[in-house]
Amino acid sequence: MKKTNYIFTIFILLVLAFIFNLSGNFFQKINTLSKQGQAQEKQEYIMKLGNSAYTMKNIFIGLQIAAVFSALVAIFFLIKSIMKVGKKGEKEYIPPFENYLFQLKSEEGKLKEELQKSNQKLAKEEALSKEIIQKHSSGIIFISNADRILIFNPAASDILEIPLALAIHNNIELLLQKIPELKEIYKKDNSPKSINYMGKTLQILYTNIKEGHVLEIKDNSKEMLRQTKDKYIMLGESASFLSHEFKNSLSVVYGYIASIKNYESFSNYKEKISKEIQLMNKFLDRFRDYTSNQNSEIKEINLKNLIKNINLSKKINIIIDIKDELTIKSDEIILTSILENLFLNASEAGASEIKISVKTIKDNYLQLEIINNGEKLPKSIEDKMFLPFFTTKENGTGMGLALCNKNANILNGRLELSHSSDENTSFILSLRL
Repeated sequence: MKKTNYIFTIFILLVLAFIFNLSGNFFQKINTLSKQGQAQEKQEYIMKLGNSAYTMKNIFIGLQIAAVFSALVAIFFLIKSIMKVGKKGEKEYIPPFENYLFQLKSEEGKLKEELQKSNQKLAKEEALSKEIIQKHSSGIIFISNADRILIFNPAASDILEIPLALAIHNNIELLLQKIPELKEIYKKDNSPKSINYMGKTLQILYTNIKEGHVLEIKDNSKEMLRQTKDKYIMLGESASFLSHEFKNSLSVVYGYIASIKNYESFSNYKEKISKEIQLMNKFLDRFRDYTSNQNSEIKEINLKNLIKNINLSKKINIIIDIKDELTIKSDEIILTSILENLFLNASEAGASEIKISVKTIKDNYLQLEIINNGEKLPKSIEDKMFLPFFTTKENGTGMGLALCNKNANILNGRLELSHSSDENTSFILSLRL
């Protein structure tokens, strides 16, 4: 029962008590006067009240009856409310202290189980991290803020030729004395540095973290040896290709010269000999361009204007879908060479239309899409098309796309074939803005 209901019940009981008291005083006075034989005073008292005396008497009697009834109702509801409170109290019975202990132990068990699972997961992750570090091909060295070597993986031991026992838990000063070049890197330079150590070319990267310092060491000697080997293989293939092409051209020229008997016959073969010599010059020029170290001159270029200024010997409809104000930072000569070769290839593939547009601009890179409606490229050559001296054309040099790819790399960009179908062939040229 609400607090206001208790207050209301008490208020009714007080009002009823007042009514009983008032009516009681009235009848007591009448009775007292009657017993003392004071009929005259009684009569005067009644006369004083007037005709309302009898009416008041009836009202007081009615009020007494109503008061008794109201009191009984109030008492009834008061008892009922008390009984409800008792029942409610039974439902909200507080368990004994032993139950609390049992619940606490149960919760403790759950917490211990969750903690055990977390520890197991953490242990697995730690073991995985250690395994990755131990099996990493690069040397990983971790030094604490107190300059103690805490991690020295097997790759670091092999590359630096320092036994693990001499490095782990020792001061970094031991390593700095053995490799003086590290003093210029440790705690100073975050950029990769190359040093020569015991006949090896090492690349070292220093990183500072909250818990200490990390040195990552890579042995680039094998990679450089592989690159040198690849260059010699390519040079050998190039020399073999050039030798073959020159022999063919010289054989043709020799045949023409052997057929010359007089000046008149010379005039007939002059144009053919000149054509073969021009073809050999073309081979030599392309080979020189591919093998030379070309320096780039980066400047602001309006891309649309650059494309408009490209001249082709064969008339092709070039659609340029590029904003007039779009500019990039690049080398004008190298970029022009890339686009000229792509347009020339499209022309030789029988294209009548080339569309060049900006595909995306993302992460400071611009992607140009060059689409032509020439012949479809065979699927079998897609992996070889950027290799030098690879060609499917009768009089091709095999250097066009190879030179485009090389020049794209010089500009820190990338050239790739997007797709080739019966409808069109698309190349994507990625360039830095």
